[in-house]
Amino acid sequence: MAAEHSSRLAMHHVTKTFPGVRAVDDVSFEVRRGEVHALIGENGAGKSTLMHLAAGVYQPDSGSIELDGMSIANLNEQGAAAAGIAMVYQERSLVGALSVAENIFAGHQPVNALGVIQRAPMYEATRQILADLEVDIDPRILVAQLSPGQQQMVEIAKSLSRELKVLILDEPTSSLTINEGRHLFEVIRRLAAQGVAIVYVSHRMAEVFEISDRVTVMKDGRVTGVRQTISVKPGELISLMVGRELSFEPDPRRAAKDAPVALEVRDLEADPVVAATFSVRYG
Repeated sequence: MAAEHSSRLAMHHVTKTFPGVRAVDDVSFEVRRGEVHALIGENGAGKSTLMHLAAGVYQPDSGSIELDGMSIANLNEQGAAAAGIAMVYQERSLVGALSVAENIFAGHQPVNALGVIQRAPMYEATRQILADLEVDIDPRILVAQLSPGQQQMVEIAKSLSRELKVLILDEPTSSLTINEGRHLFEVIRRLAAQGVAIVYVSHRMAEVFEISDRVTVMKDGRVTGVRQTISVKPGELISLMVGRELSFEPDPRRAAKDAPVALEVRDLEADPVVAATFSVRYG
């Protein structure tokens, strides 16, 4: 997938501490032009905080962040977006009461010499962006009327309304149907082929192996490994996530199948439970 190998976004030894917790601890992370780079880890591993640092939502306590070799450590969210870094959050950031076009061009609408928004050019530009994504949505429709999958495409279209260099997707398929997920993957591959660097944050291992070129694993605010997706096994990634080797062999400590029954329930009825039957053995 990755056509080029030069670094697009590079984070060097970044640290971010909140009261009582060091969410990101001396982390270095890199995503290249045309690469889909998966970022995985258990809940609380620091993935979202690290990406919020990249997108300018938070500022690092220490360390540096570079985009195409230029420092962006002091940019806020708007500055990072203007520089070409877009983040599509798991919770939508769109305004339901505004139209698709108004959401896509929020904050940088085309205006005339008097500062009046030029709606016709805005609608036409929106149509073109959506057509490039192969999405059939009326630019004038209110976002509140769209499905979750359509709203996600509008989020991505919003990032394409500026010159896009890095696209960060946080659990992007969590609310999508199977077909919407497939369409999203087609869009991701197309953007990567155009040189956009994609960071794909997910808990879904199958998606990581289907879409990514490389994968970075985090645990307790630190990076525990970076692997080429094509050459790593799921078990190795899971071990890096949880911090121990996993075995799928039967555990000899488990109770025998014929161990004495400690508790048995038969045909229990207690609204709303109907005819529940189960047993628990010692051990």
